[in-house]
Amino acid sequence: MQKIVNPELTRNIWLNFSSSNALVMPFLIALIAFPIFLMFDNSIMALSITSFFVFYVVTVLFGMSSGSSGIQNEINNNTWDFQRMSSASAWQITFGKFLGGISYVWYLGFIALAIFIISTYVMGQDIKDIVYNSGFAKDNFIGKQLNKLKASSLEGIQIDLSLLQLIKFSAYIFITVIFGQAIVFFFSIPTGNERTEKISNRNIIGILITTWLISQIYSLQLQELLFDAGIANKVSTINWYDYKFNALSLTLSTILFFLFWALFGSYRVIRKKLQYKVTPIAWTIFAISTSFLIAGFDNIIGRNNGLNLLTVSYILLVFTYYSFCREVDDLNLVKRFIYNLRNKNKKQVFENMPMFIPTFIAISITLIFGLTYQLEETNSLNKLFLYFSILMFILRDFAFLYIISINNYFGKKGRLFYKNMLYLIVMYIAIPTVFHKFIEIKSVLLLSNKNIANSTDLLQGLFYPTINTLSATAGLLIALYLLNKTIKKHFKKET
Repeated sequence: MQKIVNPELTRNIWLNFSSSNALVMPFLIALIAFPIFLMFDNSIMALSITSFFVFYVVTVLFGMSSGSSGIQNEINNNTWDFQRMSSASAWQITFGKFLGGISYVWYLGFIALAIFIISTYVMGQDIKDIVYNSGFAKDNFIGKQLNKLKASSLEGIQIDLSLLQLIKFSAYIFITVIFGQAIVFFFSIPTGNERTEKISNRNIIGILITTWLISQIYSLQLQELLFDAGIANKVSTINWYDYKFNALSLTLSTILFFLFWALFGSYRVIRKKLQYKVTPIAWTIFAISTSFLIAGFDNIIGRNNGLNLLTVSYILLVFTYYSFCREVDDLNLVKRFIYNLRNKNKKQVFENMPMFIPTFIAISITLIFGLTYQLEETNSLNKLFLYFSILMFILRDFAFLYIISINNYFGKKGRLFYKNMLYLIVMYIAIPTVFHKFIEIKSVLLLSNKNIANSTDLLQGLFYPTINTLSATAGLLIALYLLNKTIKKHFKKET
């Protein structure tokens, strides 16, 4: 509890609050929202709709970046060094900056949300009116289904929202908005010397994601109400692996899952910025758990476990390449890792281990089981060849990306991320496309040549993993040879 309620949190709350903020702003917002209130004949309905609109504007449109403002202000004002020298721990800074940053936003948001709950409950509005007057429900599943119903089928049915249902709906919206703010907070913590000008795009993405999730939760909650009332004949379900789950429950569980990792990830990044040693354990657990979570949505009932494991491997591959590209320019990290590995310093090896190594090991494990279960009709030896071919392609890419990073560090510096993306596009899109066009033309001109198929298979193994490990081995050896030459060229004095 002391990690959450701490001096850093208190300081950030006092920085955001003042007597004018606490008293004047609610009246100012009410004054601005008054024209919307006048647009409706029913004053209680107007209060309900206006209060929810104010809640959305305050917490989502203007509040999305509030959680990250504390750290950004520290960095922009060049006071972060004083923060690092303070006695506050990484947990205290994380919760202090985030909760303190959003405290004033949620002070206004809770007022608006309370008015929404009370006014909607007092209004006793019929669900039919909510559906037909709803902006969210017109173009989604619920709106389309209800528009098909005849008006006579709903006549005489009065289904009022209970106070418990309104509180549950408000709690779901609260969790969703907190999730959006936590995501923006995580991505707004600079890993280098970023300024706030580069954070605006992340705020927009956070607003779009949160708005979409609110609309989905609204629709799913409304569908459950209609199902309980006997108007709708089903509720939405989602297949996750071999099980069916209630769509609303699974959506909220997924939001809570990523909310936890957004806050925990923020703590890890801040801990690293405070120059503590950060091991890759948390990143590995996040990558594996997220891969298994996402892979479950790819499956429908009846698919075997092999497809799940292959999907997990593909998602882990994305995490591996992402972590590699994030760290490929940190050559000192690699040097420390190799130095401690040579000197058998186990603790230092683990502390300086690049994040892509444990995820690469995870890929190696899930991939072999995935290939075994998925390709049941394929020869076992061919499965083994394909397995090693995929791993050698990954290692080949890492070698070439390190060459690009070293040349970028010692040569003409540029945007390393774009150079890495250019390499992947050239190797996996541009060259294979030209190669296939060439083969098509050659096969047309030399129809009688029986060696075309064999040479095509051999060359295709240079661009994509196949059971032909000879091409993959050649590509890896070439990459390692060039990497060795690059290292000797630029690190001649040290080696």
